[in-house]
Amino acid sequence: ADGQLDYRGRADDQVKIRGQRVEPGEAAAALRALPGVAEAAVVARPGPDGGLRLVGYAVPAAGGVLDEPALQRALADTLPDALRPARILALPALPVSANGKLDPGRLPEPDWAGADAAGGSTGFDPPRGQTETRLAALWAGVLGLDARRLSRRDSFFERGGDSILALQLVARARESGLALTPRDVFTHPRLAALAAHLDAATDSAAAPAPQVDPAREAGPVPLTPIQRRFLDGPVPNRQHWNQAIVLAPRAPLDPGRLAEALAAVEAAHPALRLRFARDAHGAWTQTCRAPGQEPPLWRRAADGAPAFAALAAQAQTSLDLAEGPVWRAVHVTLPADGTERLLLVAHHLVVDAMSWRILIQDLAAALAGRPLAPPPTSFPGWARSLDVLARHPGHAGRRESWLAGWQAGGPCLDAALRPVRPDAPNVESAQTEIADSLDADATDAFLRRAGRPYSARPDEILLTALSIALVRRGDGTAVGVTLERHGRDADALADALAEPLSEPFPEPLSDAQDGPTLPRHDLSRTVGWFTTLVPLRLDPLGGEPDLPPD
Repeated sequence: ADGQLDYRGRADDQVKIRGQRVEPGEAAAALRALPGVAEAAVVARPGPDGGLRLVGYAVPAAGGVLDEPALQRALADTLPDALRPARILALPALPVSANGKLDPGRLPEPDWAGADAAGGSTGFDPPRGQTETRLAALWAGVLGLDARRLSRRDSFFERGGDSILALQLVARARESGLALTPRDVFTHPRLAALAAHLDAATDSAAAPAPQVDPAREAGPVPLTPIQRRFLDGPVPNRQHWNQAIVLAPRAPLDPGRLAEALAAVEAAHPALRLRFARDAHGAWTQTCRAPGQEPPLWRRAADGAPAFAALAAQAQTSLDLAEGPVWRAVHVTLPADGTERLLLVAHHLVVDAMSWRILIQDLAAALAGRPLAPPPTSFPGWARSLDVLARHPGHAGRRESWLAGWQAGGPCLDAALRPVRPDAPNVESAQTEIADSLDADATDAFLRRAGRPYSARPDEILLTALSIALVRRGDGTAVGVTLERHGRDADALADALAEPLSEPFPEPLSDAQDGPTLPRHDLSRTVGWFTTLVPLRLDPLGGEPDLPPD
């Protein structure tokens, strides 16, 4: 009557599990619906790491016996991760109060000591079947784990995986005959679910490899955002912005076979055939040349380290963005000991750090006489897809909404970001580094345990800590940062952005002229520069009145 509101909490039973609000009653209803279950309840209990976990309690039907791992497997098919109980306990009856309602306080506590360390599931459930066993071996090799300790309910990312390791997993899986994509790993992170997806996709796995049309590849190619940023930026020596690697062959290289292998690599990866020039208006453009040119190979001898360094410097300065080549191989003989070296140099506009793994693998395959399969998505095809997506009318509203949301929160904090030495030049040689290290237990807590209750990755934990530290130092509530990523996971984002656009695309997002309008991109084997710079607005308060304590 006096207009005052008396807030007494939530009227429902929602709880937060790993950062997601869930209704335990939904999990209880799914558990109760399983065959052989007469009654069921699901409540939230603190786990061994302090975060809340759902615990299920099931009463078997008359004369029956419940298999708790089987119940877990059944729920995994119907419930998302956040709603699936971490433990299920079989009880002869559910405890009830005097008025016949469930008495949660009398439900027994689970024995977390027997739970699986990676995800808190019931017991240890080893891989089953050929696909799960093969995947477990691949996971173990990429993650540096013992395959015998991997459970079929393990999550790739909870066991230490990240987006870069996911790409390595995809490459190894394909080498072993499994048609895996990076999107599969992110969509089905648990071993059993990923194996089931692969088994169900046998028709897709048996599809012929994509055939890239050289005529389609050649011609103008839109600049990607990171390429445009580099070319429009104040770079003093734009021709010399390279990456390089030196290989030591195990056996002498045949010059003719090496030239053929380099030509095959350049034909398979059109980014190595890109050229850059300014148009009549001074704007930068790029063009992809057709394959068939002489491979950019030098054969030289170097007597000693100084001679080799001088030769490497010549190779570094021999690249030409306009006329080519944009990459070069130098086959070096060392007369002092009779050994050889293979120096590979490429401009950063056409490669990134992850491209080298692809190039080395394909060069080894070509030297062994094996044909090179084209990447599922070529670099020109990816650049054209991005350009079409950016120009689509349905995307303009998204961009405006995003900018409005960024600006709605007010200005970002800058007081805490003022340099200690404002007069120092903005160059690497003038920077100051502060280094520290974590012991093994703290490292394990950071990489595995800290983020598990919230399904948070290590980079998200670091960003949270950074934003809290900066807000404490300054007087604002939001921090703007630019996050640099390798960009190889941007294919899934592009596909997700493209699907809901209502208006048809003016041209196909595919390398094939008659390809599908909305292809599924896969950059795991594409050579090129894919770095992305993502602006983030971080509000560490999260709507709470105070910062957490130190």
